[in-house]
Amino acid sequence: MLRTGWSLVDVIELNYRTFQEIDAPTPIRAAGLQRHEMAAVRFKLPNDLFIAYSDGSLPFDRKGDQVVKIGWSYKL
Repeated sequence: MLRTGWSLVDVIELNYRTFQEIDAPTPIRAAGLQRHEMAAVRFKLPNDLFIAYSDGSLPFDRKGDQVVKIGWSYKL
């Protein structure tokens, strides 16, 4: 988490995840499913609003995606 000090973007969150199956069986390697990577960036805006972007895939995803999210978060 990086505090910016800007009036519009208060916090920038960066997230990177990588998963790799060591010594994966041949069918898993042939399908290219032994390694997954995902990166995301999230910009926290005033009034608990956010804009986020992610690219990649996690285990059990059928394919990689690029996703843009715009939303509101609230701590309970």
